[in-house]
Amino acid sequence: MKTNWKIGFGVLANFVSLTPMSSVLADELFYNTSNGAGAVGVFDRFGNFTQSQGYPAGSFSSGWSEIVNIPQGVFFYSASNGVATFGVF
Repeated sequence: MKTNWKIGFGVLANFVSLTPMSSVLADELFYNTSNGAGAVGVFDRFGNFTQSQGYPAGSFSSGWSEIVNIPQGVFFYSASNGVATFGVF
């Protein structure tokens, strides 16, 4: 089954580390650009993912092209219309 979940950085910035990469357990944000669903969780040192929070479709605006972790929270940007915002998890 094909999904619209994307993992990566840059244009595919729908996967964001919410804590410093040096951390053993880092919160990660997954975002579905098509329907605005999301999930937050952690990978352990063996690569196993444990979801701590789920966000159903429509929880986030759809179409964010860039998502970046910044000191104040998480920065969301849409290249298609220039809209930007940030949130804290």
